[in-house]
Amino acid sequence: MKQVGLILLYYLTMHIGVAQGQTNEKQYIGRYGHYEGVCLFDDGQFLLYGYATAVFGRYTKNGDKILFYPARRDLFEVYGHRNPQIEGEQSRWQFIGFEEGATFAQFDQDSIHRVFNVDANCFTYPYITNRTQLVEHITLRDQAEGSSTFKTFHFANTAAYNDFVLVYNKISDEQHDFVGRLEDNVLKLSNYGGDNGYLKQEEDKEWEEILQFKAQHEQATTYRENSYIDVETQLQYDKVLRQKNSNEPSTPTHFAKSTIFHTVCEDSLELYQ
Repeated sequence: MKQVGLILLYYLTMHIGVAQGQTNEKQYIGRYGHYEGVCLFDDGQFLLYGYATAVFGRYTKNGDKILFYPARRDLFEVYGHRNPQIEGEQSRWQFIGFEEGATFAQFDQDSIHRVFNVDANCFTYPYITNRTQLVEHITLRDQAEGSSTFKTFHFANTAAYNDFVLVYNKISDEQHDFVGRLEDNVLKLSNYGGDNGYLKQEEDKEWEEILQFKAQHEQATTYRENSYIDVETQLQYDKVLRQKNSNEPSTPTHFAKSTIFHTVCEDSLELYQ
């Protein structure tokens, strides 16, 4: 009987210790800040939020130090669709987000065309252009400010699509990696929140809504890994897989003199055909 009692006591001690460890381990989970701040989830994901900002990503915790790795999509993504309303060998191309950077497009062995003119403004969406022939290879380039090289992405139209959506995902300031440190119930970040940091919300009545928003975001992200829905036409476009990406020097002789789109406040929009 005495041996049974010792075993029971040992079991209870271990069980309570593990439970306390799990409780302490999860004490940092929750929302830090109010109108802006960070949410730490128990699956290793986080949400950086604020005015017009909602950036998800993953984090790793080491003591009171937290390393944040915001999620970033590929710089360029291409989606295609076989559109029976487009006749013959023609093809249709919609550009999304390309006005946010120095971006360039090349179709097959054609010249490299800058997508928008330098200092473009007064944008009127959507930006769509047409070509008179099908395209087998699509090459998209991004040139960072002050750089003499391109970040180049190659795509192959193996499914013979004739209707495309091209997406440029510019990396925002909020999508760069950053570091945080927990000081009691305050989370201080290397790039947000100032010296005071963000105070943990001990009773967060909006937490369930935040979890629902997270679930919706994860569902949308998973869907976009394979498809894209055009809001205006409700057409579904399938993702065109990237063949390769690389860094390469810019060669002036390969550039076309015209841009695909030209838009300034004084002029009307002009299209490259």
